[in-house]
Amino acid sequence: ERYEEAQRAGEVHEKEVGQLRFEGESRAREVATLGQYVRKLKDEAKIRDSQRERLLSDATWATDRCRSLETTSRDATARLQDLEEGFARCVARVTRSTTAGVVAVSLAPGVGGQAPVGQGLVPAVE
Repeated sequence: ERYEEAQRAGEVHEKEVGQLRFEGESRAREVATLGQYVRKLKDEAKIRDSQRERLLSDATWATDRCRSLETTSRDATARLQDLEEGFARCVARVTRSTTAGVVAVSLAPGVGGQAPVGQGLVPAVE
């Protein structure tokens, strides 16, 4: 009887050892899988970090370029306004001079009756 009890206890113990071994192997596989997952997440994080840095530098460049273009646009607008004001003053002076009979203005072809290529009529002040 003692032998049978010892044999049953040994079988129960072997079962428990087998179950513990199976659980240990399962946990080892789980740890390995989680380790692979962590490495994958780290790699993806590195990729995202490099993309973020690239996008940040692109955004900085675009912001600087936008500021530069705005400055250029303001300068061009100011020059255009100066030209418009100058043209208006010129037209006003010519009109006053013509009205006063000081000068006569005509739009005529260039020198010798021929306008230079690519140019239209050339104003002449007499």
